[in-house]
Amino acid sequence: IAYHGFSPISSETRKIIYSQSFDQQPSFTEKDFVNMDTLFQHVDAHLFALLIEMKDYGYDYDDEDGESDFDSEFLDLKTYEEMFKDLRACVDLCHRDGVIKDVVAEDPERYIVKDDDMIPM
Repeated sequence: IAYHGFSPISSETRKIIYSQSFDQQPSFTEKDFVNMDTLFQHVDAHLFALLIEMKDYGYDYDDEDGESDFDSEFLDLKTYEEMFKDLRACVDLCHRDGVIKDVVAEDPERYIVKDDDMIPM
């Protein structure tokens, strides 16, 4: 399964993009790919997919009238790799300066849903 933004990539297209040679399996190493092995990375993936949609289609997800007034020209100057690196830098900054943790700590019940099936720690 592969997606570009929120659009699925067909099996045929995926093979063309990721298989330079049918004699060789593609290597999904961290140099060119990001492993999604924690829930935090799913948030990053979703944010990145939103940026891709904005870059490719100029979508404005907060617009209530259905008309996009988002100017995505600045994204036209960025590669997808640059967009992801910028996204990661922003997320890291939010965690580093306490912006997220401080707000959650003030009112944890608002942000943390208790799971009665979770084993107590």
